[in-house]
Amino acid sequence: NGHLGHFILTSRLLPLLQAANGRVVNVSSLKGFDPFHGFDIQDMLFERRAYDPFVAYGSTKRANMLFTYEFNRRFAQHG
Repeated sequence: NGHLGHFILTSRLLPLLQAANGRVVNVSSLKGFDPFHGFDIQDMLFERRAYDPFVAYGSTKRANMLFTYEFNRRFAQHG
């Protein structure tokens, strides 16, 4: 999954970011907003549906955006 690298890197850098009052900037693409390619959280590994590289790419972009929203919700009060 193309999102895991972003998640792991941010998680490991979090103590340093907090100590330095740093910020996280995530860059995505409009593919994450594509309403024609669903984000199936129950089948992220395409085990129950046919693999489509464009859907997979869109799913990773959507995962990046959801992670960013949740990260902001949890840590916005820390600066």
